[in-house]
Amino acid sequence: MAFKTEFVTYSTGNINDLDEFRQEIAHDEPYAGGIPVTQVLEVARTALAGMNLDISPPCRIPAADNFKELSFNNRELLVRWATMPFQTQGGLLYLIREALLATGTHEIHIEVLWAGEKKKILKCSTQFGCSPHDSNMDIDLI
Repeated sequence: MAFKTEFVTYSTGNINDLDEFRQEIAHDEPYAGGIPVTQVLEVARTALAGMNLDISPPCRIPAADNFKELSFNNRELLVRWATMPFQTQGGLLYLIREALLATGTHEIHIEVLWAGEKKKILKCSTQFGCSPHDSNMDIDLI
């Protein structure tokens, strides 16, 4: 089923229709964002179906400060992170990266209040040997 327009405000279809629409516009360009379209659609279908993709870490988003990869092993932490406004996320990442630079390390542990009086430790780490400001970052609970 191809996308169809309803009342000129939205279109409906399924995920496979996205490739048909792309072909109409892109004249059979086989890539989407530099990745083969078949791979994009397969990974998207699997992820949106809630099936395990066997990737580690399981949760990744663009970092609000440098748009590199920000990875979370804990989904609750990811959800809590996502509740912060984008600018706040970027500012906090900037401060964390500056602390990594100041300490000359690629990992920092930050104590945070988690729930009520309960505290948790955030482990923030970047790739060893890379500048913290130019690197992906992993944020985990320990």
